[in-house]
Parts: sequence; structure tokens; C-alpha cells
Amino acid sequence: MIPEDVRGYLARLIERLSAALEDRLVGVYALGGMAFGDYRPESSDLDVYAVVRAALEEDQKLSLAERCSHRMLPCPARRLELVVISAEAARRPGRVPRWELNLNTGPGQPDHVGLDPAAEPSHWFVLDLAIAYHRGVPLVGPPAHELIGSPDAAAVHHAQSEVVAWYARNEMREETVTAACRAWHWLETGTFAAKREARHWAGARLSP
Repeated sequence: MIPEDVRGYLARLIERLSAALEDRLVGVYALGGMAFGDYRPESSDLDVYAVVRAALEEDQKLSLAERCSHRMLPCPARRLELVVISAEAARRPGRVPRWELNLNTGPGQPDHVGLDPAAEPSHWFVLDLAIAYHRGVPLVGPPAHELIGSPDAAAVHHAQSEVVAWYARNEMREETVTAACRAWHWLETGTFAAKREARHWAGARLSP
């Protein structure tokens, strides 16, 4: 269940995206806990992907990041993770998705405004696009699979391994276990699971 304040926030976010991008905006999709029906107000981020018709100029990306920052539009969740990607890049995701903007913004933290896909770990975006293809909730536009292609199985497998390793290197024990459970679930079933669902699924197989 998505809280009312989050629904209102997403509506205002879409208004800002639409005003800035006009007819270049072709789809907006909710991922993460919202896509899996497992949104938790106390711990979940708001994961949103916006698909645009073509690549944007740098000044357009920076303007969009400013419009959608927590300073300009207070985020009711822990963080907004907004990724803007062109329709061409979304249709053909590989091991290094060519997104346009990666904005992380929220209360009590500095904004991260990413403009260069080569400068950031690609595994997050590979998994996002795979989940978007299968589970993305359309906020604007057609069903996600009509705009977003799924990375191939080898790319997804590699990305999941990288996510587990990233959490382990950063000594995030709970996150490492959860990522490993989600990867195991995908390997066994071919489907993506929410964090809690994956932990319960793995626990049932590991119990005596």
C-alpha cells in the first residue's frame, strides 16, 4: 500500500518532469518496493525511471535535476532515486546501460547528480531495467515492457554477483544476505522477488 503523501509526491514529480521535458517524456515507471507491493515508509526509497524520446543536453539534465531535487520538491521517503534514460537505450540495455541522468536526493543528504554512465557501477541499472521490464508500474505511458527491454540472462547474473560483492566490500551484512537471497531466487525461479519475500524463500530452503 502506497501512503497518500507518497502518491501526492509522485504526482507532483510527474508534473515537474512533464513541464521540463514536454513531449520528450514518453513514460515514467515505479520500481523497487512500489513495484513489488512491499513499500515500507520507514526504509524504502522511491525508485523511478523516466524514459525520454532522445538523449538530452547536459544543461537539460542539470535543470531537470534541480527541479526534482529535495530542495525544490521535498521527498517524503528516505530518498528519491530518479533515473532518466532515452527510449533507444531503454530498448537495448546491455551490461552498461546508457542512461542520461541519475539523481539521488532526499532529506538530510547531499544530492548525487550523475551524468556519466561510465563513471558509476552499472550493475544497479542492469537490475533496475530487468525489474522494470517484468514489474515496472506505469505512472505515465504504456506498460513498461513496451518501452523497456530486458537485459539478457548473462548480464543479469553478472549484475547480481556484482551487487552482492559491492555490499560485502562495504561491510553491509544484512544487505549482502538479502542480495544473495534475491540472486538465488532469480537463479532458481527465473523471477524477481521483493527483499522480504526472497529472504523468506531462502530461509525455507535452508531450514532443517
